[in-house]
Amino acid sequence: MKSDVTVTALERQFFLENGYLIKRQLLSSESLSLAINEANALLKKPVEPLELEAAVGYPGAPKTAESEGGRTIRRVLSLCSRSESVKNMATKGPIAGVLQHLFGSKTPAFLNQNHHNCLMTKAPSYSSDTHWHQDIRYWHFKQPNLISAWIALGSETANNGALQVIPKSHSAQFDHDQFDEDKFFIEGLEKNRTWLDNKIQLTLEPGDVLFFDSRLLHKATRNATETVKLSMVFTYHDATNAPIANTRSSNLPEIQLGEG
Repeated sequence: MKSDVTVTALERQFFLENGYLIKRQLLSSESLSLAINEANALLKKPVEPLELEAAVGYPGAPKTAESEGGRTIRRVLSLCSRSESVKNMATKGPIAGVLQHLFGSKTPAFLNQNHHNCLMTKAPSYSSDTHWHQDIRYWHFKQPNLISAWIALGSETANNGALQVIPKSHSAQFDHDQFDEDKFFIEGLEKNRTWLDNKIQLTLEPGDVLFFDSRLLHKATRNATETVKLSMVFTYHDATNAPIANTRSSNLPEIQLGEG
């Protein structure tokens, strides 16, 4: 894995101001091939823990696990414990290098295995829409300063459910009434309109990695193509932050970047 990754001052400034950064072709062809092979193997013989589309009940998902398409997988969880090569990709080499630059800290950074740490799928016919939300909504950390890395294993476009983001929303101070009871940003609310008008559609190619702040508003539509979309997603923080003890965020041990 290549580790001589450069994040320019302009790129870091863009990330700090907008809440996201795309590093194009960050993965080597070898790392990308390994990740794709691992993903296909995991889907060919799925083993718990898994999250089914039917379990989340988002628009477009099968109603129950017993209905047509009800066994469609949304996420294969606990990815780092399933594959040493995937764990190495997520905690060493170029991804770790970019994260260290983005955190801007000389202290160690860590992968939190409790959040994301998954193979994210969008299957034809049975995938769902995810409304505008911030990932930090159900996480429990001393500070909200976390970064997720979204690794594209194939092309991601509007047609197959690529992420949309609202730049600068990570630094906004929103009111509670701007979100519904499930903590989704309310699209029909007038005070949210200015933010929603600034949304942008992201596109990714295989080997691209999207880094985004845990407070960045983002959403994704269902997959309208005939090919499953596959991504791997991991979440990180640096040593100035930590999960709160005895919460969901502290269940599994963390992995320090660059170790091993």
